Amino acid sequence: MKKLLGILVLGLLWCNVGIAETSKEAASRALSNRLKFALEGVVFGLIFTAIAFIFAKIIKALFKKDIAYKNFYGHAFVAGLLLRVVILTLFK
Repeated sequence: MKKLLGILVLGLLWCNVGIAETSKEAASRALSNRLKFALEGVVFGLIFTAIAFIFAKIIKALFKKDIAYKNFYGHAFVAGLLLRVVILTLFK
């Protein structure tokens, strides 16, 4: 019985080592997640910038009023990045 218990414990320990993730794999996965998050943030920023550009053109055409100020598109880009952060925190 003691031998069987010893074999079982050693078998479980061996299985644990077999499926363990190495630190290199964990670091690689964490880096890829960060890059994915950064890329999604840039995409959100670009989408917001495009939407702001389209709305500025529509408002200028309809109302003959220019709403685009000096940092208008930069602020739209930052708003897109911030929206991505908010969405990440809400759905995480």
